[in-house]
Amino acid sequence: MKKLMSVLLCLVIVLSLLAGCSKTPPDSGKPDGNTTGADGAGNDAPDASGERKTITMWFWGASDYQREAMDQYLIEGFNSSQDQYTLSVEYRASVDNDIAVALSGGAGPDIVYGSGPAFVAGYAAEGLFLNLDSYSQQYGWKDRLVGAYYDLCSIDGSLYSIPGGMSNYGIFYNIRVLEKNNWSVPASYEDLTSIMDQASAAGMYSGLIGAKDWRYTNEWPVSMLLTSVAGPEAVYKCLTGEQKWNSPQIVEAVEEMKVWYDKGYMGGDDYWNLDANEIFSLLMAGETPFAFAPLNGFQWAKNVALSEEDLANVGFALLPSKNSASPAVSLGAVCSFSINARSEHPDGAAAVLDYMLTADFAAGMSSQWPGYWGIPVADFAGVDASGYEGTSRQYIEACSNVVDALNAGNFGFGASTCFPASTYEACIDIDTVWYGEKTPAEYLDAMDAAYASDAASGAIASIPKPAF
Repeated sequence: MKKLMSVLLCLVIVLSLLAGCSKTPPDSGKPDGNTTGADGAGNDAPDASGERKTITMWFWGASDYQREAMDQYLIEGFNSSQDQYTLSVEYRASVDNDIAVALSGGAGPDIVYGSGPAFVAGYAAEGLFLNLDSYSQQYGWKDRLVGAYYDLCSIDGSLYSIPGGMSNYGIFYNIRVLEKNNWSVPASYEDLTSIMDQASAAGMYSGLIGAKDWRYTNEWPVSMLLTSVAGPEAVYKCLTGEQKWNSPQIVEAVEEMKVWYDKGYMGGDDYWNLDANEIFSLLMAGETPFAFAPLNGFQWAKNVALSEEDLANVGFALLPSKNSASPAVSLGAVCSFSINARSEHPDGAAAVLDYMLTADFAAGMSSQWPGYWGIPVADFAGVDASGYEGTSRQYIEACSNVVDALNAGNFGFGASTCFPASTYEACIDIDTVWYGEKTPAEYLDAMDAAYASDAASGAIASIPKPAF
């Protein structure tokens, strides 16, 4: 989302100037996607006590199985849980742009889907999102969310969104490939690189990341190796201005990123020729022992699996730390949910958010749609995954392990979620180091300059402090 913010803000200004000439305002009631409500049409659903109020939400263009999960666990689940409101979800392929246009015109849905907590700050500063402190106090959200995520979703001490699923980077591995080659699931950083070297010698991809048509995938190796190699303390100090990005620990991590690229740990030149779905197809086909991805990888695995056997052959492990005995997870969220400041039914919108902030909801959604709905509620660590099967079970177990690490303060920082906008854009230029166009020091000097710009404009968010 950050990469689009400058473009979208320009678009908002232009559209605001043209709004008076438009014959079809953003809230004209003519959606460009499909709408699902309790009655299948998105209308208020009457019940014995009278007329319900409709709560609207726009979402991206989900696939059939994903919509089925939304229908069962979110829409029907919420609507049957009370008799005051009807939740209606509209699927829009261009949801990010549609949200920007609608909010600029004083319209939009009651519940605003966004691409993560970083998406929220600009809109909140313009007064377009509701301050959620009163609802947080009413429902006890601060106690229910993992503390680091509550902080991430807060601006100047006030809550403006709730997070969607956790986005932690890790290792997806092919179980049969490991067994065939007498390799174990990597328990240390040295184990991981040793297996990748052996896989390369055997003619396989040593590991895969796919950045086809999406250069911002560069944030994956940046987030992974800053967390694993530089460590949470060093990155925290950079994000809070206590030390420069061009410092020894960060330089070591950037140098390691170049090693990964040069040795083909991310697919070599095919890093640019494969997308997320394709790397999981290759993983399942046994062309590599490892694919590196955020937890969304469970979703991509399900998208491309040819059989349940394919899914059962994929495992997941946390990325080991190079300079620590404990793996550190990368703090991140796949999306966020806020309340439109112009909503006519903010209490109903808050009731929907409250319904979502439970381990039961997160696990239920994940039973059909693994990879996206691991909402970081504190009691997720207590979810019993034994009642689930296959990929869903693995995903729920992975989320439980991540929440354990978060509750212990053992976390690093995902770039797209935690870096301020200009600093994030600068970090994406890691490919200039891979190609020898910049030295690690020059790359990090650019990040320092970008961070100084963010600090001068007041764009530095509150950064949760790990335990170190």
